[in-house]
Amino acid sequence: MAALRARPGALLVSALFVGSGASALAYEVLWERSLRLSFGISTYSVAVVTGAFMAGLSAGYAIGRAPRLRAFHPLRVYAAAEAAIALYALAFPALHAAADAVYAHSGGSLAVRTVLAVALLLVPTGLMGITLPVVSSWLAETMQVGRAAAILLAANTLGGVVGTLGTGWYLVRVHGAAAASELATILNLGVALAGLALSMTMPPAARRREEPLLVPEARTAGDGVLSAAAFLAGFQAMALQVVWNRTLVCVVENNTTSFSLILASVLLGSGIGAVLYVPFARRAEGRERSLRLFLGVELVLCLLVVGSLPLLNRLYDVGSAVSAWRPVRSILDLWIDRWLLAMLPVLPPSAAAAFLLPVLIAARAPRGRAAGAAAVSSVLAADALGSLTGSLAAGFGMIPRLGLRGSLLGVAGLAVGTGLLAWSRIGAAHRRPLWTLPAAAAALLPIALVGPLTLTRWYDGHQGVRGELLYYHEGVSGTISVFSVDQRKELLINCIEEVPNHRDAMLFFKLLGHGPLLLHPGPQRVLINALGGGITLGAVLQHPVRVEAVELVAEVRDAMRLFAEENNDAANRSDWRLIADDGRNYLRLARDAYDVIAADATHPAAGESWPLYTREYYQIVRAHLRPNGIFAQWLPLHNMIEADFLAVMKTFRAAFPEMLVLFANRYCVLLGSASAFALDAAALSARIAGDPRVAEDLRPYGIETGEDLLKYLVLDGAAVDRLAASADVLTDDRASVEFAELRRLGVAETFPLDLALLVSGLDPAALARRTGLPPAVFEGRKQLLEAQLARRRPTLESTFDALVKLEGASALSPRDQDVRVAIDTLQGQLLRQVSQEYREILERDDLDRLIEPLYYAQQLHPDDSFLNQLLGAAFLRLRRWGDAVPYLEKAVGAKPEEPTYQANLVFAYERSGRHSDALQALARLRALAPRMSGLDEVQDRIEREMAGKGNRP
Repeated sequence: MAALRARPGALLVSALFVGSGASALAYEVLWERSLRLSFGISTYSVAVVTGAFMAGLSAGYAIGRAPRLRAFHPLRVYAAAEAAIALYALAFPALHAAADAVYAHSGGSLAVRTVLAVALLLVPTGLMGITLPVVSSWLAETMQVGRAAAILLAANTLGGVVGTLGTGWYLVRVHGAAAASELATILNLGVALAGLALSMTMPPAARRREEPLLVPEARTAGDGVLSAAAFLAGFQAMALQVVWNRTLVCVVENNTTSFSLILASVLLGSGIGAVLYVPFARRAEGRERSLRLFLGVELVLCLLVVGSLPLLNRLYDVGSAVSAWRPVRSILDLWIDRWLLAMLPVLPPSAAAAFLLPVLIAARAPRGRAAGAAAVSSVLAADALGSLTGSLAAGFGMIPRLGLRGSLLGVAGLAVGTGLLAWSRIGAAHRRPLWTLPAAAAALLPIALVGPLTLTRWYDGHQGVRGELLYYHEGVSGTISVFSVDQRKELLINCIEEVPNHRDAMLFFKLLGHGPLLLHPGPQRVLINALGGGITLGAVLQHPVRVEAVELVAEVRDAMRLFAEENNDAANRSDWRLIADDGRNYLRLARDAYDVIAADATHPAAGESWPLYTREYYQIVRAHLRPNGIFAQWLPLHNMIEADFLAVMKTFRAAFPEMLVLFANRYCVLLGSASAFALDAAALSARIAGDPRVAEDLRPYGIETGEDLLKYLVLDGAAVDRLAASADVLTDDRASVEFAELRRLGVAETFPLDLALLVSGLDPAALARRTGLPPAVFEGRKQLLEAQLARRRPTLESTFDALVKLEGASALSPRDQDVRVAIDTLQGQLLRQVSQEYREILERDDLDRLIEPLYYAQQLHPDDSFLNQLLGAAFLRLRRWGDAVPYLEKAVGAKPEEPTYQANLVFAYERSGRHSDALQALARLRALAPRMSGLDEVQDRIEREMAGKGNRP
């Protein structure tokens, strides 16, 4: 703190920078969010927005050295800049709307996106960049310039941590983006007024008045190398952040809050690095000493980056240990756990990378305000340009060509090279430290020895399920993997499950593809948003239509080949067009309209998917549907509380006058149109039968007639209106599904809650009137859904209750293949439960309640020795001796060599009064187990009982 006491009120100045850092990062989070909604979330669009932000900061840093600014009190310059940023933030929504309109009418080329992003962000980010050089150079009048910059950098970045987390985890979730921006603006104006007030109590030093306003800056030998070093330092830091974003989603999930955690970890590390520099400031006085320190820190950075690889590979274990130690019960618990996992690999390298900046600033200039401004401006401007370049290079070059591991090691090697570049400028050769080259070699050695990055190569690292890796690719837009797990295939993108090929998922994909095309009177042109494994695409391609597919991670086409059987070999077909873009942005700019649009994005909680469930997106979709056009969209029931589930349906309903909800065992398909649906079972049967390819594709799932298709209908528009009457409408400004993961905390499983909503809204009579089908069809489906609810409770009674409902559903709708599959599945589950829990079953106080489930299980395999023995033993415990005998006889007949079975039969015969049979069974038991204790006593007891009744043994 001595550095802060060197100038009265310097602590207050640092407090100002905490506030401005918080507001600046809040703006960054909010503005990037807004621009991604406008320009799309493709890798190119994100790069444009990030690049515009960094370019503006670089320009601001460069302007901060302007001699004319020294004519004004530095805190007044600061206050004016912050006030201007606040005013710009107030105008940003209108400016953004204008840019959005220009973009929408321009065709949306990358050049247009770049120009508009720069136009929107250059002014505010430039103003943000001005403040730090101006104020730090002022503090440099009484302390070393590197120390002054470090203090303000630390304050600014630590404030940024607060702004990032506060905005990403709380403000947008609770108040919405617009309100969050207003709060950031209020904070911004507050620090501007505080800076102005502070300037009145802290007059500028006298030496400022002695400096001429316009003095050409003296450049010394090596300044160019220092700028290059600053550029490379920025490159390293931002390249690392890009790799961390792609890697850490595997453990902190792929959503808005998780990315804010990674950014906050980088910022916290940067703040710590700047703080750590302060006690080193005296050792860094003079260019040679600064460059020695710079070299040492770069070598440390190399080791930290290399060391982070094995740490990344252990994060699943760390996460499991943390969860076992302190289970997640609240948002705070989740926030702490996730942030801890993000910080472990990120914090140390980020601190080292940030430590480099004040070192370079100290090397660039001695004390003095004019020199300080030039030093801070030059270093930070070069660093920002390096950050811009590092972001682009990592995303578009390093990761696709070197992979995630290779990119990390490339940055580590670059750190050593940058350190050696600085070493080359340390005066005469005899003054260069002798340890340099051996230390550099030692730092490079681990690069050759470190093992592979395995974090991204697990099917489910949280549960310890590795799976057999069938396909793996690290591309520009995402990391794609295909696993074989429990005899099924699973496609993951960025560690998020996208496509399983179990029956329920396959049924859903087929319905999403075939359903809207069969309901449309004459489809010709189809757009598919999100490819996944191409199964929906493969279904659509069975129809004579023109197909376009928009996919954010276009490299997934190669992975589709592993699902050739499921997707009708869609990857190798030429009768469709792949468009690499995000679906919302592409559709918004599209000039054409479509007969059918199908959207199969990831879960709404995912960072790239929630914009596909808002009112604005649905309005875009409706505007691009032809007359009679149909929109189909996936809606999951898992990880969505009832309020979010209903909010999606209400938002969808608000956009489409006609709406249907289909439910296929695990997933919903939402269907929307401006025209009434023709729900004619006979016509649908003719459509299916009239196209052999369609019929063949649907036959494995029991869909051969119009009734087979329409039976999946659970809600129509009127039912949705009743069910979701009090739900919220999701908007781009505030979409609760963006935070679905946080909102479901405390709820063990959302699927049965959402399914219960569907059951409550399903009206068989109303659906029968709507479709002309017998009410029994929908009554059977309702019983199927009720059975699914019952089976979610992991008890033997619940499984049996579900089976009873399914038997009823089968009686109502005997052709329903889903019911038959569910019965087969639950019968297997019942048998497993009986087998695994038989000891607990026999010890239950309410054993009489389990007789029906046990009898049902026995009837499935009437000759099974174990099931007969268990049912007989249950009757024995209930003292129903006569009921036990026939089942124990069957058990002994099937397995006569089992002594326990014979012993139970002896006891049952005895208790039911069949003494002669008991003695015969006892004789067989003696032959099987002659050393079994107590047999003589049993025989004596039976003989006495027979004698008492006048019977001879």
